[in-house]
Amino acid sequence: MRLEAISVRNWRVIDSVEILSLETPVTVIYAPNGAGKTSLHEAVTVCLFGPKSFRSTSSRIREVVPWDRDVVPEVTVEFRIKKKRYRIKKVYGAAAGYSNRSSALLEELSAGSWRTCGSDSKAESVLQQLLSELSEVLPTLWANQGDVSLPSGDGTLRKRVASLLETFTTPQDECFYNLLTERLSQYFTPKMNLKRNSPIRLLDEKRNELRSQVEGRRKQRERVEAAEQQLRLKKLQVEREKKHLEELQGKHEEIQKAVEEIRRKEARFREVSAKVEAVNEALKSAGEELKRLRRHTQTLKTAKQELKRCKVRLQRLVAKLSAAEAELHEVAKRESDMVAAKAQTEETLKALKQRESHLKKALKLLQQAADLESKTQDLNSQLRESTTQRRRLEQELSEVERDRERKSRKMREISDQLRGLRSQIARREELERTLTDLRRRQKEAQQVVRQIEETQKMLSGRTFPSKADCREAEELDSRIRTLQAETRGVVLRLRALRTIKVKTDSETRVLNKNEQLCVEGARPQMRIEDVCEVEAYGEEVEITESLAALEKQVELLRKCFGIEEENLVAGIQRLRVVEEELRKRLSRLHSKLAEISPEGLEVLHKRLTELEAQLRQEKQEADIKQTASTLETEIEVLQREVEDLEQSAKRLRKQLDKNLSKSTNLAVEQERIRARLLGIRREIGQLFEDAQLKPHKEQTEKQIKEVISDLREEMSKKEAEIRQINERCDEERRKHNELRGTVQHLKNQREELLKTIAKLEQTIESAQRELEQLPNQKTLAERLNSLKQEKQRLQRELKVCYLSEGERRKLEEHTKLENALKRVKERLQTLQKQMYEIHGVLKQAEGLHEELTILQTQLNDAEAQYRTHCLRAEALKLLKTLYDELRRQKTERMVEPISRKISDWLRIIGLERYDAARFDESLRLEALHFSPADIEVSPDMESYGTREQLAMLVRLAFASLLAQEQRLSLVLDDPLAHSDVQRHEAFLRVLEQAVREQPNLHVLILTCHPERFETLPSSIASQIPL
Repeated sequence: MRLEAISVRNWRVIDSVEILSLETPVTVIYAPNGAGKTSLHEAVTVCLFGPKSFRSTSSRIREVVPWDRDVVPEVTVEFRIKKKRYRIKKVYGAAAGYSNRSSALLEELSAGSWRTCGSDSKAESVLQQLLSELSEVLPTLWANQGDVSLPSGDGTLRKRVASLLETFTTPQDECFYNLLTERLSQYFTPKMNLKRNSPIRLLDEKRNELRSQVEGRRKQRERVEAAEQQLRLKKLQVEREKKHLEELQGKHEEIQKAVEEIRRKEARFREVSAKVEAVNEALKSAGEELKRLRRHTQTLKTAKQELKRCKVRLQRLVAKLSAAEAELHEVAKRESDMVAAKAQTEETLKALKQRESHLKKALKLLQQAADLESKTQDLNSQLRESTTQRRRLEQELSEVERDRERKSRKMREISDQLRGLRSQIARREELERTLTDLRRRQKEAQQVVRQIEETQKMLSGRTFPSKADCREAEELDSRIRTLQAETRGVVLRLRALRTIKVKTDSETRVLNKNEQLCVEGARPQMRIEDVCEVEAYGEEVEITESLAALEKQVELLRKCFGIEEENLVAGIQRLRVVEEELRKRLSRLHSKLAEISPEGLEVLHKRLTELEAQLRQEKQEADIKQTASTLETEIEVLQREVEDLEQSAKRLRKQLDKNLSKSTNLAVEQERIRARLLGIRREIGQLFEDAQLKPHKEQTEKQIKEVISDLREEMSKKEAEIRQINERCDEERRKHNELRGTVQHLKNQREELLKTIAKLEQTIESAQRELEQLPNQKTLAERLNSLKQEKQRLQRELKVCYLSEGERRKLEEHTKLENALKRVKERLQTLQKQMYEIHGVLKQAEGLHEELTILQTQLNDAEAQYRTHCLRAEALKLLKTLYDELRRQKTERMVEPISRKISDWLRIIGLERYDAARFDESLRLEALHFSPADIEVSPDMESYGTREQLAMLVRLAFASLLAQEQRLSLVLDDPLAHSDVQRHEAFLRVLEQAVREQPNLHVLILTCHPERFETLPSSIASQIPL
């Protein structure tokens, strides 16, 4: 595929570029930075090999739309392939938001004129067919700006190179390699690591699991044997414990009577002890009453003495309080006289200070008057400037208003034309809607007819049950219920002949081989050769033949009537309901069809034909929409201009209003200053009259300052007098406060004494009441004597009830026997419980030997399978290693011409230290042979400029090889931008050699340095400005 011409419009920074001829083998397109060279490369690549649909809205296409213009990207490329010249033109309207403007057109040059091969989707498919062999090759070889990556060949490039060099493997080899890769993928990852889900790992896990299960079963068998030994020991222990229990019960009966007599004696002892405790409590309460009587008597005597002392102290306090109050009255009188003298002096001082402030104010007003006069002059100059600016703004505003009025008249005229065109478009859209409605009604009528025919066919082919069938179904249903009642208590051991699912009810349970109970609603799955047990509750009967016959009859009825339910009667009734519903549906369809008569259908068809003809006539006026869109565009432009003018007018009005407000504020400020100046002058005149000063400025200020100094001397004298008065007042106030504190302290003491006296009186009254309530001392003494005598009598009786040493030993022996009996019974219960647990373990271990045998067999099978798969995986891995080595040798033979050519070019550009190049299976340059040290070096270890040169040489080598079959264009965007002058000139020699050796090769170079390519001969190179 060779490029012949390129045309790009509205692509990123490109407005319009046309390159009409690319005839020379090397074409250099030059332009400065930012002119769109990379955009041109991108446009050609996207047009030929980009998104499959020209209506694509992917981010890659949306990014190329210019953001500052409302335009649609458009690309046209002329190319030659297989001795035929084609031209593809694509318009990407969907990416710019105009899906109706998207298009694609493919043309072929035939007999000097362009013939259309297809448009839109067809053009896309034909283009893909033409470029199918190169769609994955050229994007790899074409170099982007600053691209230093080494190209690698996918399957398409590898096949093309191999077909040209006639070294490609046979289809049988590829089939064998694919099959080998597929088999290896079962065991290994692409990096030849063992997969997690590989058969080897799964079998290893299964083998380990079976080993653990076998080991568990063996341990379980050992536990069972140990449990049997324990059971025998437990039985012996039970016999010994029973004998011991009989001996203890005999001893217990012997000493039981003696213990009962001792227990009665202990009860009497406890009764007498309780009486002794009661007498002790009575003695204690009587002693406490006697102590309380004595305490109250002493309290009454002490309170009377204290009351007498408090009354004496109260009389002394009253005398002191009267003397202190008289002295306080005299001090308060002296203090009031001093306060009156101080107030008179302060009034005189206040008048002097007021006169001083009055004079200071007059002096300050003189200074303010001078400042206001200078400020008035500044305001007059600002007011003149504001008036000039306002006149200029008014002139600009009038010009903007006239321009806006002119634009508005033009916009109204265009709007009138647009309304006329829109009315014509609305009439056409209304006709289209009417036509669509008629077509829809016609389709609905045809659909109703089809539904009626389908319903009639369904009713004619359906056979419904008769009354005899219904009676037979009812009889079968009753027989099923009878058999279900009879099958209660039956236990069946079944073996499945195929994989089935079992459905259970509330009174049936199924036990599978894992002894799992299947409850109601569950559907356990049984595989082939699985065994299960079915249990029920009730009487046991033989039902094998009855169940088989019944199942056959039920299956026959299901097939006849298509019933899936267990209850056949309910299924037949449901069929009747379905029949009635279908008949009602048929009647509704007939009524709906009757509404649409043949005459109505014919009228609809005629109306449809007329509207279609009218629509075809109006389609000739398609240019109305184009005109309307043009007028709308003009209106939008005018509206934007009018809006700009209105904004300018608003801005000017704001400036004018701001200027007017500023002028008004200045005038108001000037008037305010004048009024203030007149007021200040009047105040100064009044002050001059009051002070009897002359109007001359210097004499006035001097007189004011002298008067102020005199006033200050007089004020200092008055302030000294006030300080003396304050000192005397402070002294009198201190004495007054001390006396007030003394009086208050005496009053507080008086109140405390009164409270103390009241408390003592209350204490005396309460003590007298307590003494009246308590008994006298003689009665309490008699009561104490009687209680002591009773206590002595009970103590003598208590000595008689004491137990002897022999009786205590018998009680201890009886207690030990009871505890021993209790312990023996507990041990017997524990042994019985342990025996029950051992019996449970032994019962659970039934069938353990069979399970162990099965697991051992499964383990042996898993071991054999594991060894088989391991051997197979190792064999496949070895076969893959051998085959990869053969492929590598064949790849080296295939790329030998390319490697030899690159080695020659390396010597030309000055890299003679590398004498050979090695490629991997994907045809990517993997290493260079460094001859001085006889080692291989990776290209990634070289500098950025050297890697760029290697990438260009590899692309040029592959392109030269592919050009042997057909013409080929290689696009290089700013190649060797990081190379020095010597390497660049050497690369041009390589390029010249390549295009001379291969005439079918065409190289298109995009650069911003055309002077670097001027050394190329004009016979093979040309330069075109962008």
